[in-house]
Amino acid sequence: ISTTPEAALVALDVYHDRAVTLILGGHDRGIDYTSLIDHLRRSPVHTLILLDASGRRIYQQLPGSHLASSMQDAVNLARTFTPRGGVVLLSPAASSYGTYRSFVERGQDFARCAGLS
Repeated sequence: ISTTPEAALVALDVYHDRAVTLILGGHDRGIDYTSLIDHLRRSPVHTLILLDASGRRIYQQLPGSHLASSMQDAVNLARTFTPRGGVVLLSPAASSYGTYRSFVERGQDFARCAGLS
């Protein structure tokens, strides 16, 4: 559900001891991502994959991240870059509107693309 930077930070904390591929981004509501970006600079994830408008905005501030054109593209990138035993975390820190009707639809698309549903 993670539609705020704070929720994404809490989700990342759960996996602090694992190689995390984070899928981040969605509809850009103009919210402040400073705390999340600062955290990712101090404690980089293994791979950062960015989606949609807010992802493009964050991409400009975090070199080495990857822009994905769709959820399927994001999942394919995650498969490429996530090491065995790593975690692929969909924690967008943004709303789903624009691409999806709801966070539920976004989660279902992630599960479908990942072969989980």
